[in-house]
Amino acid sequence: VPPKRPSPPPPNVKVYEQYVIGMLTNFPSLPLDRIHNMLKMFVAEPAYDKSADQLEGFLNQLVAEDKVVLEGTQYRRRAA
Repeated sequence: VPPKRPSPPPPNVKVYEQYVIGMLTNFPSLPLDRIHNMLKMFVAEPAYDKSADQLEGFLNQLVAEDKVVLEGTQYRRRAA
C-alpha cells in the first residue's frame, strides 16, 4: 500500500498562515494534531473548518516555502 498523500490545501487556507507562525513563535515545536486543535479552538474569523489532511498539505507548503521546518512529526518555525 503506498503511503497516504495529504490532500492539497484549499486556496483560502493561506489566511491561517499568520496563526500557525504565531503558534510556532510561542511554542518551540508542535505536532500536526495540536496545531489542528488549536486552530479549531482559537480561529473564529474566518472560521477554521479544515480537515487534518488539508492542514497537513498547507503545512507542507509552508515547509516548501522555507517558512516552517518539519522534524519527525513536529513542526517548528524556521530560525531567522
